[in-house]
Amino acid sequence: MMVEWRLPAPGKATKVLFTAVFILCILSVIGQVAKYAFGHGRLYGFVYMFYLDNEANISTWYSGFALMIAAALMAVLAKTKWLEGDRYRWHWAGLAVILFCLSIDEVGMIHDHMVEPIRESLHTQGLLYYGWVIAGLASVALVGLIYLRFLFHLPSRLRKLFFLAAFVYVGGAIGVEMLSGLYASRFGEENFLYSIIVTGEEMCEMAGVVILIHALLERLHQTVSGVLVRTDHGGG
Repeated sequence: MMVEWRLPAPGKATKVLFTAVFILCILSVIGQVAKYAFGHGRLYGFVYMFYLDNEANISTWYSGFALMIAAALMAVLAKTKWLEGDRYRWHWAGLAVILFCLSIDEVGMIHDHMVEPIRESLHTQGLLYYGWVIAGLASVALVGLIYLRFLFHLPSRLRKLFFLAAFVYVGGAIGVEMLSGLYASRFGEENFLYSIIVTGEEMCEMAGVVILIHALLERLHQTVSGVLVRTDHGGG
């Protein structure tokens, strides 16, 4: 059996995803206003399910899902590069793996479990209050060095979109995270301003992924029209 999946138009997909990001951010803020301004900390589960800094809720599911979409699109693009014998085919495949791992981390909140051990061992405070950012900065630097030549061989528009996506995503995931850590180390996490900072952080992360998906769809539309999935049933 063969199933053909037509790639969505980049502009249309981007509008849908940015709308989803906007709605999730608004719902998160509404929940925090209800909690801190009106004393409704639960609101029948609404506050927890939409707060962007919580685990295992709707926003976490969306973020993991969006990263998985990006990983799948990157894998398709990597496959085309592999078939072409492109010199950077391993780089494309590596990006697909990185995005897949980020999706798992987003859902499992793996990096958050590094905070306490690093803080206790290194006594991190201030901008490094959330100690995992040390590993995050090192990882970004390493990936940047490995992929520098790859990035500059890309077509101009694709390179700019990749840089923009990375800047927005990393700026939120690590940059704003460091600011939220500085604030939390002084004033704690249970207050409205902290929740707003965190919302800005998560908004940047989600926006960065949307920009990346847009870039990948644009590139795929230039190389393939759709994805053909074939399922073979072996005889007994």
